[in-house]
Amino acid sequence: MRIWMGLIGLILLAMPAMAEDFDNPKVLLRDIYTRLEKGEDPPYANYFSDSLMALMNANDARIAAGEEDALDFDPLSNSQDPAGLKATVGEPVVEGVHATGDVTLTALQHQVLHYDLIKQANGWKVDDIHIDDDSEGAGWRLSELLATDPLMN
Repeated sequence: MRIWMGLIGLILLAMPAMAEDFDNPKVLLRDIYTRLEKGEDPPYANYFSDSLMALMNANDARIAAGEEDALDFDPLSNSQDPAGLKATVGEPVVEGVHATGDVTLTALQHQVLHYDLIKQANGWKVDDIHIDDDSEGAGWRLSELLATDPLMN
């Protein structure tokens, strides 16, 4: 019996992580940054809305076709390398199926990422990320970066 239980445990450990349905936008943001602080790559598909994933997938298709990547940084950390990242998740403001929330990042510098969140059938998801002023004095919005042809910049 113990052998069977051990085998079942190993099978469960080997299974890919299932996407979680987040019933709270703050829990969603905390989960993302808990993974980043541990050095893990959060799976975008678990966290991003259908519309934001469509933009990410279109960007991946452009890359696969040999075109330039629209992103030259990780939008979750606003950096090339999130090592040493510390994040503080603020309390999101919820208005129906939409929410906004801020995440304050500290590593080499202090930055605030602004999140637009949406409640879909499978829970809360990130619908967009933007920053008003990054380290180079320029803001950005993830959906706009992904929708813009990188060759035209």
